[in-house]
Amino acid sequence: MALQQQWKHCELPPPTISFRYPHTLSLPRGSAPPPDRKRSRVVQRPAAGAFELAECCRELEEGHRAWVAHKKEVAWRLRRMELQLEAEKACRRREKMEEIEAKVRALREEQTAALERIDAEYKEQLLVLRRDADAKEQKLAEQWAAKHARLSMLLEHIGSCRR
Repeated sequence: MALQQQWKHCELPPPTISFRYPHTLSLPRGSAPPPDRKRSRVVQRPAAGAFELAECCRELEEGHRAWVAHKKEVAWRLRRMELQLEAEKACRRREKMEEIEAKVRALREEQTAALERIDAEYKEQLLVLRRDADAKEQKLAEQWAAKHARLSMLLEHIGSCRR
């Protein structure tokens, strides 16, 4: 930017600069150096301009190195942050899976307990029904036995009366 401002008063493009070798300044082909107004300035200006140009190149190169170093550091930090976030993500996923598995185990245990309660209730109901059926059968057997005994007595009585 400083180069553009320095060469702003000329109609020619700024010189091409090699950043690695600031002492090798070159102008584009077919161009001439900027016109000088006074002869006394001609002697002072190129030396001051070359020094300023070399200084700018040095600053530019230092800035570029700093930028590259910063870029590498940012890339390293970003990669480190990505790895950290991946590790946190894996940890959270593992915790969530363990939590869900624990809930599934609890639900299975609850299911097993509920099924066992249902089985116990039905077994008890069947036991009650069997007891009721046995009691009813016992009662019917007793009634039948009483009727049979009465009939036997009646038949004995009729048979003894006929004789």
